[in-house]
Formats: sequence, structure tokens, C-alpha cells
Amino acid sequence: GVAYTFQVIGQKDTHPTVASILMSLECVFAVLGGALLLSQIPTTSEIFGCVLMLAATILSQVDIKKKAK
Repeated sequence: GVAYTFQVIGQKDTHPTVASILMSLECVFAVLGGALLLSQIPTTSEIFGCVLMLAATILSQVDIKKKAK
């Protein structure tokens, strides 16, 4: 409950697009948090999933048309 309260407070003044991108990376933050805070070792599929999610997020934000000019 506390985490969701902090989430709402953090999103209050954030642009909706940025907030939705960060929320789509919630699973990546969960894996990283488990590894850093709880000393859990992520499996190969979890690492691959995190890399895939990060790559997709970065690719969605790159403006290809602007770079082509």
C-alpha cells in the first residue's frame, strides 16, 4: 500500500507519456530491485525480458525520421 501511495505522489506532476513509459518498465524495476535489495539472482529469461523491455522502450522514443535528415 505504501509503494502505491508513493507511486501516485510521484506521478502527480509527471507528464502522462513519461508516467506510462515508466509504469511499463515496472517489471524491469522489480527484477533489478530484487537483485539489488534481496540478493536474488535473476534467471536467464528474466534478464532477457528486461533487456527486451528496455530496448523496446528506447526504440519507441527514438525519432528515426529526424535522424534520417
